[in-house]
Amino acid sequence: MTVSPTKDKAEAVQGKIKLFLQQVTHSIRDLASLVGTLAAHFPGVKYGPLHYRQLPDCTLPTEDRARGGNRSSGSAQLANTTMVQQGFVNDHCYAKAPPKASRPVAVADPPGLSPSSQQAPTAGVLGDRFQRLLQDYGISKSASALMLAACRPATRKQYNGYLSKWFAFCREGGYCAFSAPVACVANFLSMLFDPEFSEPGLQSCFSYSSLNTARSALSAFLSAPQRYTIGSHSFVSKLLRGVFQMRPPASRYSQIFDVAVVLNYLRTFQPLEDLSLREVTLKLVMLCVLVCAQRVQTLHLLDISQMVLHTDKAVFNIHCNIKQSRPGYRVPQISFLDYSLEPEISVFRVLEHYLHMTEKLRQGETRLFISYINPHKAVTKDTLARWICTVMKLAGIDTNLYSAHSTRAASVSAAHAKQVPTDNILQLAGWSCEETFARFYCKPIQKTGNRFADSVMST
Repeated sequence: MTVSPTKDKAEAVQGKIKLFLQQVTHSIRDLASLVGTLAAHFPGVKYGPLHYRQLPDCTLPTEDRARGGNRSSGSAQLANTTMVQQGFVNDHCYAKAPPKASRPVAVADPPGLSPSSQQAPTAGVLGDRFQRLLQDYGISKSASALMLAACRPATRKQYNGYLSKWFAFCREGGYCAFSAPVACVANFLSMLFDPEFSEPGLQSCFSYSSLNTARSALSAFLSAPQRYTIGSHSFVSKLLRGVFQMRPPASRYSQIFDVAVVLNYLRTFQPLEDLSLREVTLKLVMLCVLVCAQRVQTLHLLDISQMVLHTDKAVFNIHCNIKQSRPGYRVPQISFLDYSLEPEISVFRVLEHYLHMTEKLRQGETRLFISYINPHKAVTKDTLARWICTVMKLAGIDTNLYSAHSTRAASVSAAHAKQVPTDNILQLAGWSCEETFARFYCKPIQKTGNRFADSVMST
């Protein structure tokens, strides 16, 4: 069944548009009247919402829209307001704002719109609303899928929380969520910064780093003039600089734990022949993450089908994208060498023993790390991180302070303290910029005890 305006109504709308285009100047009232007429015909016009999206911004004063309040008596009013659907005009543009509130409020579902279309789906705005918006611009479904693939699943998951708040904010203020003015974006970020908006126990979520993430999310999906993106606009940039001054970011680690503490504990895991599969697994995971200085994600991708085993080393090739993958970047090989000076902590020898122990348990599983209990399937990244934290805790490292990812900073900091050339560290860890290493990963090593205090107290 096709729903379309009658011939008389279609001719009336066309005549009104032609008359509007013939005029040299237009009053706000004339524009509002045309907008009301177009909005009233949305159910019968396939591309009506697409061409209507920018028009409400011309009829509402910027200052009043930014406050999300009611229009003053001198402001323009939409003509034929009874014909305009209340709430959503479509799934991302809003015709009328609900009453002003201190934070986004829940509204009733408008007619014909299911709750699932308002709430962020599992794949986030990327998987639903934004894809439909791209298709409204004439982009095919396959092309929009490729464009959405530019953001990785972890990025989508991180953006989705902020975009959900953004849609609630636009629903309250009556803005088009994909073409809101810069002032609206600035007010939204300011609202996130306000402690009164934060939910109990989540005030730390809206730090300088979190607001930067929110800016990136909005920059990726808001349409803006070609000369700039929403996130690079001077208003937004100055707002973030103000957040930096008022709530400066703090490094998570002022110092890093000493890897010698962990290695001393791993030396007690011997001889290998007397260890259980669990103990060998924990020892191998910890040695691997310290020797290769990679993320847990990279360890999770190690595959014995892509392993070349030599007499004194094992080399793994990774053909999947990792976090630092980008055009022109080649994922480096992961090599585990034999450390003959101390066989008890030689990652190569532990790896050989582990492969021998798990050979009959794999049943075709090619991922290096498998579960040490039935069924012996490949483990997830979270499981690997939990194993690393288990070893750290058993070694005496405070796991409330240091996470599994801290092993990356601990290993490169230890190598830097031993005068390993910085170029070698950057190549091994996969960094292209020395500033990244110096700023985020090169930390002073935490020493156990206070030698000065101990010497004074012992006198």
